[in-house]
Amino acid sequence: MSKQLLSTTRRQLIKTSSLLAGSIATANALADNVSPSDTPRVIFVHVPGGAIAERWHPQGCGDDFALNEMSAPFEPVKQHCVFLQGINLVDYGHGTLWRQLNPESSHSESLDIRLAKHFGEDVPLALSAVNSSLDTMTYSAEAGLIPAASNMESVFNALFSQAQSSSPLFNHFAQQELALDPYDFETQSRQMLELAVLGLQHNKTRVASLQLGDDEGNFRLPSLGLDIDYAQALHATASPQAFIAFRQFLSERVAYLIKLLAATPDSNGNPLIDSTLVVQVANMGDGRSHTGTDAPVMLAGGKQFIKNGLVIRPPAGANTQRELLDTVSSALGLTGDNYGAGPISSLLL
Repeated sequence: MSKQLLSTTRRQLIKTSSLLAGSIATANALADNVSPSDTPRVIFVHVPGGAIAERWHPQGCGDDFALNEMSAPFEPVKQHCVFLQGINLVDYGHGTLWRQLNPESSHSESLDIRLAKHFGEDVPLALSAVNSSLDTMTYSAEAGLIPAASNMESVFNALFSQAQSSSPLFNHFAQQELALDPYDFETQSRQMLELAVLGLQHNKTRVASLQLGDDEGNFRLPSLGLDIDYAQALHATASPQAFIAFRQFLSERVAYLIKLLAATPDSNGNPLIDSTLVVQVANMGDGRSHTGTDAPVMLAGGKQFIKNGLVIRPPAGANTQRELLDTVSSALGLTGDNYGAGPISSLLL
């Protein structure tokens, strides 16, 4: 991923639509960007505000489990998912987004930067579904905080200015010229996920960091029929139903990303989900009380590196975000210099 995307503007977005069916039907990629079928990739997805543990965590363990209210949207893709229970955050609360991939600033750079360099890239593809230059997961020793881009049209043009492809995803973004309300979180979040998959499909990047909302939860979902934003839903004292509704939407978005990866072929015709590890992180365990315990973290895909379709509770001493990042690092070949006690061995193949 080139540093040219760091200066992308954030005023205009493109109109998009669901492209899942088209991706299933097509196995196209750029001829000059063919990669080995086992090329590892990773997408970090930040979901703000945590979750209500007893309404998020699946019931059961191992491969015998039933999803809960807040995790129910993962039902169609749960065979690709690993739900981790009892994971405690070391850094949590507002203002800690930049430390989710580098807890307690134990390294000079966030894990997405370290993996990008490990794969021979400058920086990850960092995107946000909201326009907020203050929130980012990505921290570089050379550049400091690297803002996530929220103008998907500008990012697309920077990635594919000289490229041509018959991929449905590519053609859709290339043909759209209509502007979009930057406060339309529902559409922009979908565009962000599709653009990230498009970048992976055409080997423009192997590391993406996506933000489904800002640190404060300043976005609305009119389709829910609620005249409040996410932050207000978190702190609605009368009932958790608004929080549950928002959180289900965010789960649906991550599930859509997994579906899209499963339906989109890499340059060798294999589903991207096989070689792409999705890592859902959160800045809180439960956003209502701003705690960091039992956070709603999960993994998906990357079945060439980790097990899929499980509910796992790591043992004490290996149940923090440090060990989660150690697991991701080990799975993707970045070994040594751990964040914590080392990878969660029960997850690795």
